[in-house]
Amino acid sequence: GKYEEEMAQYKKILEINPTYPNANFGLGNIYRKQSRYQESKEEYEKALKLNPEHADAHFNLGIAHELLNDGKNAVASVAMAEQLYGKQGRENRRRETASKIIELYEKFGFKPEDFID
Repeated sequence: GKYEEEMAQYKKILEINPTYPNANFGLGNIYRKQSRYQESKEEYEKALKLNPEHADAHFNLGIAHELLNDGKNAVASVAMAEQLYGKQGRENRRRETASKIIELYEKFGFKPEDFID
């Protein structure tokens, strides 16, 4: 298929260096494009174990949760991405991410108090 070659490259990278989070991130993106959302989620989680500050992995993990209909975790992951984008001075991404949070609230029918533990 379309992504076999790219996938093989990422897997080869991980054989050589299993602690390279961008390879897991790349695999997660391929799985998402193939509608393999569970596997996509697992790859983003592996990337985040290796680099908890990987804002894009938090964001994409949120999208994977959304596609798996897990609204609470979708909001939590995207909110974490927003925080990190802010910390990293990536203001445009932070703003886009803030819009995504609002979109998720509306899609899943959440209110702010739903997130107070």
